[in-house]
Amino acid sequence: MTRRPHRFGHVLALATFLLPALATAAHARVFAVNACVSAKQKRAADYCRRALDAWAQWEVDQNNGHRDAALARGASKLEGRWARAEKTSLADGSDCEQTTTTADDARSIVDDAASGLTGAVNGGLDLGSHSQAQCGRQLLEAAAIKCRKLLLA
Repeated sequence: MTRRPHRFGHVLALATFLLPALATAAHARVFAVNACVSAKQKRAADYCRRALDAWAQWEVDQNNGHRDAALARGASKLEGRWARAEKTSLADGSDCEQTTTTADDARSIVDDAASGLTGAVNGGLDLGSHSQAQCGRQLLEAAAIKCRKLLLA
């Protein structure tokens, strides 16, 4: 009598190792809307850092044109990446536009906060003094880092 190979045993052994890996891979896939919201949160964090960095530079040079140009570049990146996150989510079968505020509203919130913070910092400084302007710059650079970290948390 000829023995047939125990293919069932091999298949069972293979399934024992493959199924958990496949289940983990399927479970690890992020829902499109969650990925979109996460991407938007990262974009807002980046914009917050850029906006406060622009104001920090303004502390020492008071160049409104440079500050406004830096804010415009940051806003453009925010809006482009925000739209890309929504487009990617929609292509993956989920519309995340309604789950968050708009890019313009997010930018406005950050701009208002950055402007208010800059005003509060400058309220106690004489920006005509180089050392005090540097102090203001350092405070706003620290705030830029904190803002980004807070929004990424």
